[in-house]
Amino acid sequence: MSHWHGIEPLDSGCVCSKINPANRIYDWQNTRAFIICLATRPDRLEHITKEMHRVQLCCQAEFYRPVKPPKELYEKYGFKNPTNYGCWDSHRTVAERGSSYNKDVYCPILIFEDDAYFQPNFTPEKLKQIMSFVNNPNPKVSKHQVKNSSNKTKKDWDMLYLGQLPVFGAYGKVKGTDFRRVKSVLAHSYFISDKGRNKLLAAPIIPMMTYPYAIMGQGIDSWYCKNMEAYGPVPSYVTQFPIKSDHHAGTNIATGIVPLVLDLHHKSPLLMEGSILAGWILLILIVILVVIIVYKLLRKVGRKIKSNVGK
Repeated sequence: MSHWHGIEPLDSGCVCSKINPANRIYDWQNTRAFIICLATRPDRLEHITKEMHRVQLCCQAEFYRPVKPPKELYEKYGFKNPTNYGCWDSHRTVAERGSSYNKDVYCPILIFEDDAYFQPNFTPEKLKQIMSFVNNPNPKVSKHQVKNSSNKTKKDWDMLYLGQLPVFGAYGKVKGTDFRRVKSVLAHSYFISDKGRNKLLAAPIIPMMTYPYAIMGQGIDSWYCKNMEAYGPVPSYVTQFPIKSDHHAGTNIATGIVPLVLDLHHKSPLLMEGSILAGWILLILIVILVVIIVYKLLRKVGRKIKSNVGK
């Protein structure tokens, strides 16, 4: 049965320690963190607990320990395996629980999956930028930001990823930060705003709402990619540690590719994310080249036809 619990304090070397507490260098302010970890995965519990202590978020974090859903439940919602339905259900559950923490005092809600790993580029200075962003509903964005229907620059946000793969682009850099407007996948570490949480909780759990299953899968990150106004740092501050996952057990194109991509992303976020963004530029150039070639061929054929008609 699913249950909740906090993080056990250390004996030494951490802000939660009863003896010889470390000086707090990471100031998460009023953040409430929620960590999703299957009740059957003590190895992943151990990993993410160490990470929470390392970045001094342990005193402000709570675990949600779900069990895998039965077949009749996930098939009822149209999912092909328990992990994708479980992903949807668990992220919605912790988002809903987070809503109880900002009744009187605003508490940013941060959600983790249990394989999150903080990269060396995550520093106390970067955290200050993060907290400034999540406490400011109107971040200043560049003139290249996406426009909304009334032709005014969008300044609200649904999510701030701490780590993501910008498979559909990253643009509109937020002034003074590493953050860009992103269309990304991966949902292992992100802040979610009140607006984003309301949007998530109002959405029905229907896998067809995601990008095509054969390409993006039925996970909640596909739905986020399509529906959320999201930002994230490039390169990522948080990646997924290469620990055995229950999530890539399905039968789609991503099954064999995703673990390899995540491993490369973990080892070098800048290289992986840079390659993705460069790939889009290359694709655009190829499309332009093909259009030019086709245009020239059509003109050549047109001239030939005219010449034949003239004869």
